[in-house]
Amino acid sequence: LIAFTNKGNFVVLPVHQITETKWKDEGKPLSIKITYNAQEEKIIKAFTLKAFRKDLFFVLVSKNGQIKRTLMSDFITTKYNRTYTAMRLLANDELIDVSTSTGSDNILLFLANGEASFYNEDVLTPIGPKAGGVKAVKLNRNYVAAMLTFKKDEKTKVMIITDHGCSRMIDNLHVPLTKRLIKPVVIMPTFKGDPHKIVAVKKLINVGDEITVFAISQLKGLLKLKITDFYMTPLDKYAKTNLPVIKKDHLLRLYSHGEHINPNTKSTYKPKPSPTGEVKDNKKNQKYTQISMFDEDNK
Repeated sequence: LIAFTNKGNFVVLPVHQITETKWKDEGKPLSIKITYNAQEEKIIKAFTLKAFRKDLFFVLVSKNGQIKRTLMSDFITTKYNRTYTAMRLLANDELIDVSTSTGSDNILLFLANGEASFYNEDVLTPIGPKAGGVKAVKLNRNYVAAMLTFKKDEKTKVMIITDHGCSRMIDNLHVPLTKRLIKPVVIMPTFKGDPHKIVAVKKLINVGDEITVFAISQLKGLLKLKITDFYMTPLDKYAKTNLPVIKKDHLLRLYSHGEHINPNTKSTYKPKPSPTGEVKDNKKNQKYTQISMFDEDNK
C-alpha cells in the first residue's frame, strides 16, 4: 500500500502489517504504524500494488498548479514507520491529486471554476521524489481541483461533482488535446450569482442504472448520494444543483476507495538512452612525485 498526503509526502506499508478486523469493526489509525502529524497531514490518495515498476509513473499535481511525474521504482523504501517526500511544495501549496500513467498517457486537469486542460504526459521530464514540479496550467486566480489520466484514444465518461451539489457527465475526448500552458477551456460554466466549484471527479466504467457515492458536507457530515442520470452534459450548459444538498450546505469532497495498480498494465515508456563512451581513468598512468616544502622550486 502506498498513500500520498496533502503535505507532499508518501508512506508505504505492506498490507499484511495492517491489523485484520471484521467488516463492520472500526479501522485502526494509520498513525499507530507510521509517525506523522495526523491532525495537519491528510491522506488524499492511496494505491495498492505488487511491485514498484521501473516503467510506470505516478503523476502528482498541487493545488497551486505544479505538476511532475516520477517512476514508481523511485518510491521504494526500506522503512515503513515514517513518511518520505513525494513532491517538494512551495509555501502555502498542497498536493491535491495523484494518478498513474504508462508513459504516454493524456493528463486531464480540472480547475475549480469549471475549466480544464488536457495534454500528453511526454512534456513532463521524469524527476525524483524530492524535486518540485513545473507549471501545470494557467490558473488566473484559480486552483487545481482534480486530475485524471487516460490512455491514448481512451473514451470514458467522467462524472463531475461540485460543492453546491451539481452532478454532470462529460466525455474526456470532448476536451481538446493541447499543449501544456495553453489557456484552459471551459467545461462547466457557472452563474455569477451561484458559483459552483469542482470538488471531485470520477471515471465511470461499466455503469449500471445507478451508482452510490459518499460525500463529506460542511453541515451534514457524511452524505449518501445516488447518481442516476448518466447522460452527457453539454459543455456550455450552466451548473445547477441537482443533488439532495441543502442550500446553505457545501460538499467538501468524495470518499475514495483507492486504486489497485494492475501488475499486467502495459507500459509505453521508452527511456531516453544515456550518452555512452568510455571514461578514461588517467589516474592509473599518473605518476606522483613527493615534494618538499624546503625545495627551492617550491618557495
